[in-house]
Amino acid sequence: MRRLLMLLVCLSGLWSTSYGTPVSKVGLVGGLQWANMRGADAEGTTGLLGGKAGVRVQWNFSAHWALQTGGMYQMQGAQKDTMLTLSLGPTSTGRLEWTKRTRLQYLAFPIILHGEIYAPWHVFVGPSFGIFLNGTGELEQRVSIGDSTKHTTQSRTIPRDEVAPVDITVVTGLMYHKAPWQVELGYALGMTDIPRVGEERDMQHSTFFFQMGYFFAINRR
Repeated sequence: MRRLLMLLVCLSGLWSTSYGTPVSKVGLVGGLQWANMRGADAEGTTGLLGGKAGVRVQWNFSAHWALQTGGMYQMQGAQKDTMLTLSLGPTSTGRLEWTKRTRLQYLAFPIILHGEIYAPWHVFVGPSFGIFLNGTGELEQRVSIGDSTKHTTQSRTIPRDEVAPVDITVVTGLMYHKAPWQVELGYALGMTDIPRVGEERDMQHSTFFFQMGYFFAINRR
């Protein structure tokens, strides 16, 4: 995190020198997100709660418009529940349930344009480019026969060749900005098919998020 913050500050200084647009703020940002999947093969999936944290740099273009970029560590994924009823005889039945959970970690680089609509409220929109870091898959099974229930859980590390290496999303939402605090409520629409193996590949990220940031002024005009 420290190295990432130093890199962003250095890039900010280079931008200011080269293009004459002063960097006004550097901030620490963190929050929660409800991650799910969308697409033709995502039917039946439900969301997972995950976290996100990172740093942001802001360039002011005017009193009402600004551009933010930075690096964010965040969790994506989804889960899917399935149930099957078994007939074991004239008077006996059983139930087989399983839950498949997929958790994926990314380092995301958003490029967000936000504008003031009515102080202190802003709207924001922009692309985000997520680099896949790692992931885990978990399969939870429950077999119920009468009063007896057997529960098993298996987990594995998801190989890199099973997931798209770069995830492109479009981010939009509403921002409350009252220096030095910034609060965002938004949605990220995935544009990239995430699975690279298997028959079910039409699945993209679909994420609602809430995050807060504390920003430090580094250039006052």
